[in-house]
Amino acid sequence: MSAERISEGTGFWLDHKISLEQISAQYQVPCEYLWHSRGRDRYGRQTGRYRVLDALATLAFDYPPRHSYFREELEQFLLLAKEDQLDPLTATGSYAGAMGAPQFMPSSYRRYAVDVHTDRRRDLWGDWDDILASVANYCTSTAGWQAARCWLRPGSSPSRVSRSSRTISSSTRPSRASPRTAWRSR
Repeated sequence: MSAERISEGTGFWLDHKISLEQISAQYQVPCEYLWHSRGRDRYGRQTGRYRVLDALATLAFDYPPRHSYFREELEQFLLLAKEDQLDPLTATGSYAGAMGAPQFMPSSYRRYAVDVHTDRRRDLWGDWDDILASVANYCTSTAGWQAARCWLRPGSSPSRVSRSSRTISSSTRPSRASPRTAWRSR
């Protein structure tokens, strides 16, 4: 990991410490998870450069294997644009239509995005309180999130990798998940 990435992560943590703690307490999602989820997009600097409308329309009508899914997402995007007063001609995202810092597809945006400041706008491009609360809401609303459950496993570098099967020997596999407090104390 580069010094630049470490500096970005530290800066983000310090700049958003109070929000991270408040949102973590409200949703029971540890601050570290919310903070880490933002690192992959360079802390909001990489939110996509494609027009969401173009991406979704192209995939909805010119990509037969997934046309049903992307037609539904296109409909969800147009509804979102109306509800949140987004300009559908300028909203940008990934090549597949994922939007904002959390890269939510339009249906997920409509379902899980949170308006923290109650300004009637769920801004997942520029309002970090909305972004962090939306990620926490997504975590607690999907995949059976349980606040007390450990979602990380301790690991180690494999000492031996079988050349023929490319599998890690059983002695170097991570142990079963343990409570987060026990993992931290190792």
